[in-house]
Amino acid sequence: MVLVSNPPNEVGINHNLGIYGWDLRDVMHWTAANLQAEMETPKDQLFRQIVENASEIAAIRVLHSAFDDAGNSLTPWEQPPP
Repeated sequence: MVLVSNPPNEVGINHNLGIYGWDLRDVMHWTAANLQAEMETPKDQLFRQIVENASEIAAIRVLHSAFDDAGNSLTPWEQPPP
């Protein structure tokens, strides 16, 4: 598990669900938990200086509060309305 920064603490589910680069398939599949598992350890590359796992980091900041009462991570599709 690699986490570059800690998402802010929030009360309830964050319903601002705009995640850049996502389409409907992503919204129905990805949760904060499986995004976290998918992240790779960043490499220190001299000539390829990029932010690695950028999409995952951005999505986790949106989805980190989306858990049901049993503690299961939710997709944006599964979240109840505000």
